[in-house]
Amino acid sequence: MKRVKLALSSALIVVAGLASAGPSGEFSTYVYETKSGMTNVVVAFSGDGVTQEAQLDLTFDQGLSVVKAEPLVGGAVCVANPDVHGLRAVPPSGAGKALSTKGTDVCKFSLARAPSLAKSFKASSSISVRLSECASANGDVGACQSSVHDVSE
Repeated sequence: MKRVKLALSSALIVVAGLASAGPSGEFSTYVYETKSGMTNVVVAFSGDGVTQEAQLDLTFDQGLSVVKAEPLVGGAVCVANPDVHGLRAVPPSGAGKALSTKGTDVCKFSLARAPSLAKSFKASSSISVRLSECASANGDVGACQSSVHDVSE
């Protein structure tokens, strides 16, 4: 009986581990101020050996306006929606293969700061994550890990 309980417990642990093992790539967002008063947002992505598709939606504060949204790697989608103060970064599709586990800069957004914003403006607190999603080939969809870093000098 003791062996049966041990085997059952081990099986449950394995099943629980498999259930939670979905895609979990990682977005890293780097925000910094330039000397000219621009706020730059660079989005990087690193895969997990499973994720084939990913998307990151960010929001930016009132008083910032989008000047430019540019892809930093071929096939990336980088768009801004000023109406909802949103930025979207989508790495190139894995198209049947897992995305690289090496961190890759995907998009760069340049935002202008309105003169009305206080001089105590902090770039990192002006950007936040709205949605971070990863998907694998078998249809598993889950939250990607995501972080925002202020790298202003």
